[in-house]
Amino acid sequence: MTPLFPFALALLAAPQRPIAAPASSDAAITHVAVLDVERGRWRRDLTVLISGKHIVEVAPAAAMPLEDVGHLIDGHQKFLIPGLWDMHAHLWASDDRRALGTFIAAGVTSIRDMGSPDAPVAAWRDSIVAGTLLGPRIRSAGTILESAKWRDAVLDLLPTSAAGVRASLALRIGLRSFFDVYDALDSVQRLRGDFVKVRTEPDAVTFFTILREARRRGLDVVGHPPTHVSLRDASDSGYRTIEHGFFGAPEGSDGFELEGLSAADRRALFERFARNRTAVTPTLVALRGRPDSAVVAFVAHNRALGDASCVSDPVTSDWLEELEINQIGARLDFAAQYRTLTSEIREMERAGVPLLAGTDLGLPLEVPGFSLLDELELLVRDGGLTNAEALRAATLEPAVVMHLADSLGTIERGKVADLVLLDADPLADIKNLRQVRAVFNGGRMMSRRELDELPGVAACRSDSNARAR
Repeated sequence: MTPLFPFALALLAAPQRPIAAPASSDAAITHVAVLDVERGRWRRDLTVLISGKHIVEVAPAAAMPLEDVGHLIDGHQKFLIPGLWDMHAHLWASDDRRALGTFIAAGVTSIRDMGSPDAPVAAWRDSIVAGTLLGPRIRSAGTILESAKWRDAVLDLLPTSAAGVRASLALRIGLRSFFDVYDALDSVQRLRGDFVKVRTEPDAVTFFTILREARRRGLDVVGHPPTHVSLRDASDSGYRTIEHGFFGAPEGSDGFELEGLSAADRRALFERFARNRTAVTPTLVALRGRPDSAVVAFVAHNRALGDASCVSDPVTSDWLEELEINQIGARLDFAAQYRTLTSEIREMERAGVPLLAGTDLGLPLEVPGFSLLDELELLVRDGGLTNAEALRAATLEPAVVMHLADSLGTIERGKVADLVLLDADPLADIKNLRQVRAVFNGGRMMSRRELDELPGVAACRSDSNARAR
């Protein structure tokens, strides 16, 4: 059996009335504090047994026999949490597969890819499942559904030099009416999409047709706030998650621009979301604003690192291309959007709306894995969540939304061993998520040293930690 750790600790004596331990256990994390995600508190001095890809026991350390355990990891003064999710990422923006290891190094063991038509996501997903490629679990939308009218108008506005953005837009599935929905969903399923991502829709009939037909095929529908349907009707009709908060103004709708609603009406809408289990992914990190000078400086520094760079040259070229595109029209007032959304996050949490942690990876200055840690810190600092609530948004709530709560999201017997071992308490300070000692990815353990040796990790980690200070 290949060791999970480069050393083995001395075995501990069994108590008088032990809990039976499976003879084939591969590893045990002993005397560790285990996060109870649902209650937002620690269960202390436990031992967690791992066999193959799964957790086979979680019990008080004093009651756990360890004679037949192959490898022991000392969990004294350590903290064990479930692996994290990035619930809004675009793998096409990662360019090469080394980004997959960067996710793992940050403790992100699962991602929801929200549309990557020009990246080999399906091949990566299969290789990760087969164990031949290191990376997070991937659930993917395949390609994005877009209003053909909106897509074509944007393509007409873009300069020919914006080759990357033009190529991405051209590969999205354009919808001109509800007649196009059936072929579009056929395409999503041929690409083995796990759900349907809608960015814009041409009209209300098309939007509701997507929801109805996707439900018939057993697919959830997620995406941007609808542009022709009220949030209330979208939630009632089964729209599973809403991305980036609430912006724009749908034609003929009532109550979309939340800042125009009374506090009572907003509360009623959010309570409706809670009843319908409509989740929201705020992606605060995508709205915090990115000065052009900061992007240019990062790109120069990143390219100077060569093979040790955080992200590849094609990725940073896309970032510079986006800066060029931003000069075409008036920029969004990110600061105003950010203030509004952070206020709404507090209201949503009080109403019981499921909140999800996601980054919109692909935007300038966002890096795989470590930008998710930035997002969690913003949800606490500016969104008003407690540290426990932020952790729930990156662990249990994503597992529920992705229909994987029977195997992920909490640390329990029988669940997949996606775990992060920390040197410090993230309930005391959410920034302690950066103090990773080891990561278990489907039972496979990687130490801090092994994580730092992955391509690009040291640079990404250093840059992210510097920005967090």
